[in-house]
Amino acid sequence: MGKPVERQNHSFSFFILASLIAICTAWSFYEEFLGRRPWKDFQKRTFKYEQSKAAGDLAEGTINSNVATVDGPQPPHRRAIIDAYHKRYNQEFDDTAGFFATYDAMMLYAIAMEQAGFEPKAVRAALENIPKFQGLSLNVNRPVFTKGRHDGTGLEDMMLGRWTSGKFLQVGFDDKGPYVNVKEGIKTYIDPKTFALKQ
Repeated sequence: MGKPVERQNHSFSFFILASLIAICTAWSFYEEFLGRRPWKDFQKRTFKYEQSKAAGDLAEGTINSNVATVDGPQPPHRRAIIDAYHKRYNQEFDDTAGFFATYDAMMLYAIAMEQAGFEPKAVRAALENIPKFQGLSLNVNRPVFTKGRHDGTGLEDMMLGRWTSGKFLQVGFDDKGPYVNVKEGIKTYIDPKTFALKQ
């Protein structure tokens, strides 16, 4: 008859099992972030293509809100970042609003930490005292944050865009009504009732 369970030594078995778990975890991380990444990027691009193909003509002429777009005319500072991204990664943005917002957040933290250092309370106070900011999605001549408002983007910072020939073009407004720049510097007006482009 063997030893009672409480007197048996299972350290070797535990070591083998722990090693297997560690190997499997390392392997799954490698496959997720390195090994299969080219396939995952291809899968993402294919899904995006299929998604746009599924919407097809249904998306044409629809009006949506967002914080920014990469299509159509751009301010010089945003155009420089868009061109640098395309040059480095040779692909379109997966999530334009997410990229722009993250970029702006990092720039705001950099400004705050240059002023206040790295102590959390000091960084928070510095963030609440940035008087104005020009970023990719946020461009304001007011304090970005205050003690009572920690959401940097307000309703007044949103934009309207119209899907036009597969591009999300910002809607502008003048005395004649809403318009988009289908061609650089040329305003094409939108019928406010049907959202169709006026000829």
